Amino acid sequence: MDARSVASAPAPAGFGAFHKEQHSRALAYVVQRYHLPKQEAEEVVADALVGVVNRWDELDNPEAFLYALLPRRAVDKLRALARRNEQPVDDPFLEIAAGATYDPVPFDLKTMLGQSADLLTPRQRQILVLKALGYTAKEIAGHLGVTENTVNVHFHRVRKLLRGLSADSW
Repeated sequence: MDARSVASAPAPAGFGAFHKEQHSRALAYVVQRYHLPKQEAEEVVADALVGVVNRWDELDNPEAFLYALLPRRAVDKLRALARRNEQPVDDPFLEIAAGATYDPVPFDLKTMLGQSADLLTPRQRQILVLKALGYTAKEIAGHLGVTENTVNVHFHRVRKLLRGLSADSW
């Protein structure tokens, strides 16, 4: 079901009130959290609301589902904008969290860690860089779509690996 067929179909009972209550809050969330211009943020929110209306009858908590969809849709929009070069994404957190193929970080991880950077998995490198930028495990987990415990385990393994490498070099 695409957006046009949803627009022509009658909205499920209760969705109108949900839309009225959540639209402006979701829009503010996307603009503030992902630094998207209002027009792009509107598209993200509309797309997420279409996802909610498509599953309306199945959902126990439509608000939670909406706020689970918004980050994915926002990062997808940021990637699309970056691919079209319409808007450079200047937030390194979003780029790294989205799995950027280039290094938007102000320092070079390779220079800092030398060849040991090659021993880290891509996810470990993401988490290490985000931790170095000062983000908490909870913030990293929210943006990468993993649990806080997963972030802590990855970071623990990175520290263990780097400690082992520094002990070998003495």
